[in-house]
Amino acid sequence: MQLNSCPWCGTTLTTDDYEITEKMQRIRCHHPLCEFHGEQGLPVYTVDEEIYKQVPTIIIGTVDKIAQLPWKNNMYELFGQKNFYHPEHGFRYEDKESKRGWESINRLKPPELIIQDELHLISGPLGSLTGLYEVAVDLLCQQDGKGPKIIASTATIRGAEAQVRALYGRDVTQFPLAVQKSDDNFVSYSVNTTDQPGRLYVGICAPGVSGKIQSIQTYAALTTITRSGESEYMDPYWTMLGYFNTVKELSGMLTTFKNEIPTRLDMLDSDKAFPHELYVEEMTSRKKAKEIPELLSKMEKTMKEKGALDAVLATNMISVGVDINRLGIMLMHGQPKTTSEYIQATSRVGREFPGLVLTIFNSMRSRDLSHFERFRAYHQSIYRNVEAMSVTPFSMGSRKKGLTGAFIGFHRQSLIDISKEKSANKFHYSQQVEELKHRFHSRINKTNNWEYEEAENTLTEFISWWGNMANKYNEQLSYRKDQYSKDHLLKQFQEKPKTKESRPAMMSLRNVEGEIKVEEMWLEDE
Repeated sequence: MQLNSCPWCGTTLTTDDYEITEKMQRIRCHHPLCEFHGEQGLPVYTVDEEIYKQVPTIIIGTVDKIAQLPWKNNMYELFGQKNFYHPEHGFRYEDKESKRGWESINRLKPPELIIQDELHLISGPLGSLTGLYEVAVDLLCQQDGKGPKIIASTATIRGAEAQVRALYGRDVTQFPLAVQKSDDNFVSYSVNTTDQPGRLYVGICAPGVSGKIQSIQTYAALTTITRSGESEYMDPYWTMLGYFNTVKELSGMLTTFKNEIPTRLDMLDSDKAFPHELYVEEMTSRKKAKEIPELLSKMEKTMKEKGALDAVLATNMISVGVDINRLGIMLMHGQPKTTSEYIQATSRVGREFPGLVLTIFNSMRSRDLSHFERFRAYHQSIYRNVEAMSVTPFSMGSRKKGLTGAFIGFHRQSLIDISKEKSANKFHYSQQVEELKHRFHSRINKTNNWEYEEAENTLTEFISWWGNMANKYNEQLSYRKDQYSKDHLLKQFQEKPKTKESRPAMMSLRNVEGEIKVEEMWLEDE
């Protein structure tokens, strides 16, 4: 359930409003007066198969999904490759004659507009691999030699020209253009603090005291202050937002909230004027997708409502998309790695009410201590300190990880005759293959990140390898490993292939740490 309320009338949806079978998915609003109460349902799809079938006008997704290009047999349908249409069942691609009720069509237009929000996040290892797969996506979106328009937005970036060139192979046109006034650039303008309070940044550093004790005393003091008065203006500071650079640090603070902070509150509030057991939630990648909207709803609850949160401890998940106006206070546990992350994270508070950001520095870390010593100067010119992003899609490491998937995926989704799982053996060198390779090479060349002849030789070798595999295993070559094929073209990085000729390709752009199994054992006399 990714859609919790009807976007038309606002009615809260339940699991009964979702109907999902092997053939279709439908979301209905149960309010009898809603426009989408009937059989047709809401024009919203959350299941991959239904998205491929209906080809919605707008698709919302993550860059992680494009890693599936070499693994899925029908992603070309998302790029407009459809030849039949049915009023009830949507679109499809078939190499057979149409059945009754299906209308033959030429094809659909590929995506014409790509909107990349928070461009500064597409950097580092993720950005490099994204830039590699963007070559395939850009080419698959082209029609009559013209690609899609790309709009990228960000509030914190430096060196955008180099980043966009590496990601999309294009020049940057900034909108809006720079204006004459330094305090009004169309997107933002300066206002007096009497009109809009903004945020107050405070640095806390106590040499000789552990970071844990600093955190305990700060949280306990804030809790006592906000719970001691009955003022209606205290609500923005009721729910404390904690930011952590690592999940490990956050986990330690969760335990502290259950043990040490209530003990500290017993000292500060000996009369027990307010409850000392605090209601704390975490916002991390450990949360399931369906739990995030529920947590955001809890964060909306005011101090007078039942179930209001006392604190939310978060990682950098808080930096994007959390737009809750009532939040007014944040505690930063150590200086984040980049200034753009610091700006993005702290901008979650102080939107409607005066905001307070408390940064707790660890005196044992030289970087934290340096930031504390130049705290005022740093914050007075904070946007000047935003770092340039690093994107290297055609570096040795990036090519090793992603080039196989991007190149094979582009050919698989472009040559429909070889796209089926068992059709990898149908690949052979042809004029069409040479043209696709040339387009891929030309798009790479636009980034100015890979030497021309080396790229040409590498792509030619890919085609030679695939052709040799197809000839050697003939009818028994598939794209992925299965029990019915002699060999497979691709493998996962940790997978043991049937032969050494298979090459690795990523199935996801996420960097997930391996899990450790823990077995609980008891002695006989325990």
